[in-house]
Formats: sequence, structure tokens, C-alpha cells
Amino acid sequence: MKHNLTAMTCAGATALGLALTSASAENTQFALGDLVLYFQKPGSSNTVYADLGNAATAFRGAAAGSSDGVNRVNFLDLNATLTSAFGSSWANDPSIFAGLAGVWGTSSLNKTTLQDGDPHRTLYVSKSRDGVGTVGSPNSVAWNLSNTSSTLITAAAQGIDSQNSVLEFSYTTAVAISPTTISQIDEQNPFLTPTIQAAPFGGAFEGGVQQAGSSSSFGVFGDAGNVEFALDLYRILAVNTAPGQVAGDLLVGSYEGTVTLNSLGQVSFIAHGAVISKPEIDIQQPFGSSLVDGTSKKSFGTVVVGQSSAAKTFTIKNTGTAALTGLAITKTGAQSAQFTVSALTKTSLAAGGKTTFNVTFKPTTSGSHYAAIHIKSNDANENPFDISLSGLAP
Repeated sequence: MKHNLTAMTCAGATALGLALTSASAENTQFALGDLVLYFQKPGSSNTVYADLGNAATAFRGAAAGSSDGVNRVNFLDLNATLTSAFGSSWANDPSIFAGLAGVWGTSSLNKTTLQDGDPHRTLYVSKSRDGVGTVGSPNSVAWNLSNTSSTLITAAAQGIDSQNSVLEFSYTTAVAISPTTISQIDEQNPFLTPTIQAAPFGGAFEGGVQQAGSSSSFGVFGDAGNVEFALDLYRILAVNTAPGQVAGDLLVGSYEGTVTLNSLGQVSFIAHGAVISKPEIDIQQPFGSSLVDGTSKKSFGTVVVGQSSAAKTFTIKNTGTAALTGLAITKTGAQSAQFTVSALTKTSLAAGGKTTFNVTFKPTTSGSHYAAIHIKSNDANENPFDISLSGLAP
């Protein structure tokens, strides 16, 4: 068993730029009940702790909590820390493992005292997401400890507390590189082989609660974007009869949301049932009349060569909930030179925003003229937005 003795580790910690305090002092950046995102790499001399805040008030998205249906995007940057701990290629290293764990009380006797609606031994733990799946819903099988003894539940709570207490008593910062000589991450999350995890935290979670990294992206995960790690977070109640507690199924994990990490080291939380923000392009001509991508056609009528022209004003609206970006217009078609498109004054629209552009038909030769305009953006399914144009010059 390793011990968190500052005197034994001060020199090594100083070399790593760590903020060590005495074993009796408490880290004001950490509180019991906080959810900790942690990293380890078998064979490495370093692990990483990152305090994400109170699990019950910030991450209890399913049962009850201020985060229900609310996403927290890129709220913490760990790139510098992970680079210092594991090297600049950490995002492409499949031997790095990430997990989540939090608990505020470990007593098996006190079944009535609550903290933020959670009784003693309420466990917050992660499970590796199997794939991107449906964002806002789990993509892993919920932890089910219904066949687990009360003794093992207590051991799990004590194991999480033992792991996180290193951050509480050995550091003064919310994020810390902790050498394995101090850290409890590697001890509480053992391996059968360098790639196969044993049951952590007293043996309660078969297969491990951590997710292994990969040499490529995990995928695009809603508002969090392209991510490297995606950890489903579960809340597990040891009791469900404490007066005033936030309800839940006994010993069966409730999915609270997913914590992600992208290749830039940015941490996000996508809450259970969250409405995923997305842009939505709407092209109107005339104003108030929406066009259909790839179907709508706009005729400019008959225009005499060299004598007149016809113009139409188009409106671009963002009817979505996220910024519509990358707006640009191109023309195609053999007679596209007969149509002139004005420059856009805005290339990005906030949710609810709008801008306009003009298309002018001024033929230089007689005949029927056809072309198309293509409006590019970051809309998920209408990029580009295609509109056919036509005009006649007798």
C-alpha cells in the first residue's frame, strides 16, 4: 500500500511542478462529493487528477439537478497537463485510460444524512461508451450491483474516497499530475494485463470503469464536437429510503450524462436528455416564403438584352439553436455568367439571425438561360443549399 507522505515525495513533485501541501492540509479546490476525472497509463510514472465539481449539483442530470438537459461545453482545458504527464501525442495514445469517480460519504451505518440529496455511499462512476450512438442517451450497459453485497458497496465507496483523497490532501490545485508513488489511481484501478482492467474500487465493477484511448477520433458527439474519450456517467444508490433523498433505483446505475474529452484537451458534459444545439439554414424568397433545398426554382421572367435587368432578394435565416457558419455562395451552369450574385455581408449567423443577398439577371445574349446557386454553411443536411435559376432574353 502506498502512502501520501509529502516528505517522501517532495523532490519528485517539485520537479514536475506539482503543488504539494502537508498531509494534514486540505485542498480548497476539492470537496467531498466532487466528481474527479482521472487518467493513467500502465507503466508510466504519472497519473492525472482533475476535479470537475460537485457531482450531485453539476452532473446529476437524470434524476434531478441544475444540469438536467443542459450541456457544458469545453468547460475545462487539460491539454497542458496531459502533455506534461504523458507527452504531446497523448490524444493518439491507446494506452492511456480515463475514468470518472465521486462519492461524498462512505458510512454503511448512517442511512439518513444527505448531501445535496445524496445519501452516504452514493457512487458516481463512469463506463466506457461503446460508440457515439444517440447523443443525450447512454451507449453502455448501466452498472447493476443488485447482486453485490453491502460490504462490497462500502468497499467501493471507500476505494473512491481513498483515490480522491490524494487530490484532497496532497495537492492545492483542482488539476494535478500525481506520480504513481503518491497517486491511488493505479492502485484503485488495477490491470490484469497492460490492456485489460481488473475490477476497481474494491472489486465492485467488473471490467473497469475507465475507457482506453485510441489512435484516432472516437467520433462527433453533439455540442462537444469531435472527441477522443466519451464516458457515460452513472449514479448508483446504496439506499433509496433516506427521507428527502433524490430518488433512484437501488443499486442500479442511472445515466446522468456523458463526459467527453477532445484532442485539444477540452472537457465537456452532455447531459441526459439534453437538446443538442445545431444550426439550421432557411432560405426565403420572397421574405417569409421558405425555399426547398434542391427543389425550388426561381424564374426572373423575360428581360430584353442590353435594355433592362431583373433582381430578387434572398434572405438567409438561422432557425437553429447554434451558430450557422461558413456562409458562402457559388454559381454553376453554362449560362451562370448571365446571373450576378451580390456579396454576403455576414458569413456567420447566431441563432435567430438573418442576412440577405441579391441575384440579378442581366442577359448579354438572347435565349433561355439557366444556372444554379449553391449556399454553403455548416448545416448538417442542407449543405450546400441548392437553388435553380432561370430567365428568358428574347
